[in-house]
Amino acid sequence: MLASGENILGAQPGTDKPIHKKSTSCAAAVITGFAALFLSLQQQRGEPLNVEAVRQPILNSAIPCNPEEVEEPERCLLGRLNMPT
Repeated sequence: MLASGENILGAQPGTDKPIHKKSTSCAAAVITGFAALFLSLQQQRGEPLNVEAVRQPILNSAIPCNPEEVEEPERCLLGRLNMPT
């Protein structure tokens, strides 16, 4: 799955003004938080934590990559992260 990280709001050193960043490094934090949210919902429901039950829906809901829109389509694998902005 590709989490390309576009228009991610982040902190900027030396100022209180946020900045919009673009990178997979920024996207890693977002997808980690997304997965953690699903795990916390399992915990709130009293269910045993099941990372596979989090992983599969994320992968199954991936948006297929359009080779004309992706710089390196061979890196896209299952698609792009399908997460509301």
